Amino acid sequence: MARAALTAAGLPHEVLNAAQDAREADIVGRAGELGRITVVTSMAGRGTDIPLGPGAAEKGGLHVIMSERHEARRIDDQLAGRAGRQGEPGHIEAILSLEDALLATDAPALLKRMATPLSVFLAEPGRRIAITLAQKHAERLHARMRMALLKTDKNSQKTLAFAGRSE
Repeated sequence: MARAALTAAGLPHEVLNAAQDAREADIVGRAGELGRITVVTSMAGRGTDIPLGPGAAEKGGLHVIMSERHEARRIDDQLAGRAGRQGEPGHIEAILSLEDALLATDAPALLKRMATPLSVFLAEPGRRIAITLAQKHAERLHARMRMALLKTDKNSQKTLAFAGRSE
């Protein structure tokens, strides 16, 4: 959707997704050039620095726009950390929506019931709180799932370790 909107507006851009593994470092490394638009479908280019190109610092540096929140705040923090690295200027903006998939699947039940009637009145800080609560809920759920998996693994090791100590 972002690609179509950028193309329709006549804005040259690069889209980075899992299909460009070989070019990922080059695409991310050039994302800091003046006027460059890079759309990524997930947290890409870990370990690749984004140096600002000539004139980019004077225009405010790297501008990162998040179009969704992730289930783990850690991923959002990593993405936000792309802007303003190593003392360079930068800006992060999150576009938050009460229709975000994170809210649809991970928001506590009370928040889901409140979201629709309040969406007209809920200002930006309220949306941020709703997203934060949904992220915390998802993180707790995933932590419980990891703990249950660990417990299952330990039980399996005990059951299968009939010939001495398990490894």
